[in-house]
This record gives sequence, C-alpha cells and structure tokens, in this order.
Amino acid sequence: MARPKIRAEFFATQTGEIIKKAKPVSCSLRRNIFDRDQYKCQICGRQVKYRGTTVSPYDKKIPGAVDHIFPRSRGGQNNLANLRLLCITCNAQRNN
Repeated sequence: MARPKIRAEFFATQTGEIIKKAKPVSCSLRRNIFDRDQYKCQICGRQVKYRGTTVSPYDKKIPGAVDHIFPRSRGGQNNLANLRLLCITCNAQRNN
C-alpha cells in the first residue's frame, strides 16, 4: 500500500511568522506576466511563446514559463513582484 505524500501548506519564517503556501499561478495571472514581460525571457532575452511545450527547429520562439523569484516551496507568493517570465532553458537551470 502506497503512503500518502505529505506536503507543507504553511511555512515559518526566521522571525516566526507563519505563511500559507501559494497555489499554482492562475491562467489570467500567467497571461498578465507574459504581457508585462513582453514575451521575453528575463534572463537571456529570447522571445518565448505563450502556449505549447514542443520545440521546432523552424520556430524562432521557444516555450516560456512563469518563474517564482522566491520559490513557492520556500514560501514565495503569487504576486507580480515575485513572478517573472523565463524560457524553458533558463527555468530548467534554476534550482530551489
């Protein structure tokens, strides 16, 4: 029988403040981030596309991902100051 996974829903900061873990980014917020960052990766500057995960050698744009600057796994929230647009290459190179 498989054990249920335990996931943290609350985090305690170094000052003792309790923070609830943010939910995944909504579609409307994701679209706002793409529009705000003008469909460009904020690290390397490459053009990214909004939908799709496949990469074609004929396509100049690669898939983009919304990245939490301060990760959700450590208590980062879904506010505009904590979110940025990255290409899938730059996003894959980031660690928690």
